[in-house]
Amino acid sequence: MKMYYVDVSRTAINGKRKQKLHYAFDGQKILRIRKLTKLKDASEVFIDTLFPEVYDDVLRLLKKGVRVYLLRDTGVLKRLRLQNNLRKSDENDALMLSKVPREYFRALTIQEMEKKVKLQLLINEYELLFRRIKTLKTWIKRDGYDYRLRDSIRLMKKDKEEIAKKIVEIFSDDAIYREACRMLGIGGSVDLAILLSGLRLETPQPLSGVISD
Repeated sequence: MKMYYVDVSRTAINGKRKQKLHYAFDGQKILRIRKLTKLKDASEVFIDTLFPEVYDDVLRLLKKGVRVYLLRDTGVLKRLRLQNNLRKSDENDALMLSKVPREYFRALTIQEMEKKVKLQLLINEYELLFRRIKTLKTWIKRDGYDYRLRDSIRLMKKDKEEIAKKIVEIFSDDAIYREACRMLGIGGSVDLAILLSGLRLETPQPLSGVISD
């Protein structure tokens, strides 16, 4: 069993964009992989960031008993590159990730990833309905004909509202979300929940011996 250090790419699974590979360092060589689950002999996997596109892969690894750790502050990699006179590249970031002490990572859990997967599915559905409603409204305004599209819009809006409630409910116990709502003077906001779901809300930690920005 091995430890892998992975520079994670924002891959477009089943998307129109060209899929970018992940770069993994096993302590001896760099590997290029399309999915994190290709690391068949992994016991521990250290990743630099966590994109929605890899939520499912991370969850699958965790359920197989693989320990997955997320870097708390990606700025550490920049400082290590400067210290080692390296240019920015996926390969170099995978190498530098292996030099970061373990305490600057946090362990991901099955419960956390199950919540993220569920949330991302809801967000995808919410955004799809948002785009479809906008398109149908544009058609009606442009062509001047209804073709009973307003009935479809009404039903889509109802579904969108139900999904929005589910998204807000998931964030109901999130301290950062509640504090943001309080500071903005708003109630449950699905837009704020979606915004926060895409942010890295980790507390940066200084790394001893690494150049500061």
